[in-house]
Amino acid sequence: MYHAPLDVRLVRCGANGDQQIRSVVQPGIYVVCDPAKLDDRGCLGAPDWIIKIVSPGNTSRDTKTKFDLYEENGVQE
Repeated sequence: MYHAPLDVRLVRCGANGDQQIRSVVQPGIYVVCDPAKLDDRGCLGAPDWIIKIVSPGNTSRDTKTKFDLYEENGVQE
């Protein structure tokens, strides 16, 4: 289990098969079950589980925009 401020670098595969960083986020709390995803800068790839702490005034961004981003990038829960 990890928490902000530790980066999660969401990736996609490029045309040549190399991973390219698509977005960098800092979820409030997250769980990574695969230690190969962890390095000194945080997590490379989708964590297995994210707990989003909703900020007052950012409810739409936190519950819709970030939810969609996490879902598109393979976050399981």
